Amino acid sequence: MPVHTEVLNSGQFPISGAVLELACDDYPMEIVYGTILPGQHIKQTHKARRREVVFAELLGGATLVFTDVYGNHWARTPYVLERREQPARIC
Repeated sequence: MPVHTEVLNSGQFPISGAVLELACDDYPMEIVYGTILPGQHIKQTHKARRREVVFAELLGGATLVFTDVYGNHWARTPYVLERREQPARIC
């Protein structure tokens, strides 16, 4: 199933360790961006393994995990921004 994503850093500082996690049937797909500069706008299409998608997941199902310039770790979905204790795992 194609998944269209847009990532925008609308802040005045770069973010680092950016990883986009897409919900899939078996395990999350992770797209590593690394550093996203201020004003950088990334539009992409990915293929996710999903058999069934409920209506609420049509506009969600993606989480951007990143670290700000002050060393704080965050998880951003289309609906909420949450602080995390650990950065994204980048293998």
